[in-house]
Amino acid sequence: MRPSFKVIVQPSYYERGWLYIPTAYGHDFRSGEIKIRLPERELPVYADVDKAPGQTWTLGGSELRDWFREQLHAKDEVLVRVQSTYCIDIAPV
Repeated sequence: MRPSFKVIVQPSYYERGWLYIPTAYGHDFRSGEIKIRLPERELPVYADVDKAPGQTWTLGGSELRDWFREQLHAKDEVLVRVQSTYCIDIAPV
């Protein structure tokens, strides 16, 4: 079974297009490019996964930031479904 988890979109994520991956799920990701599939978008967003000891950040940049702003508010929750080490789905909760 593929893991899924919820993340609160903190104001800094919302403003910058970042997504923090909880440490408990960091092993499901590798450093490098990742595909992010989003509802209401035909094409995926590509982002870089930046792994550091004890934390994993997905840096989505302007496309993820724009989607956050169109679909969410700061402090809203999203569901992240891990499809593979290089692909995730993100949807509002």
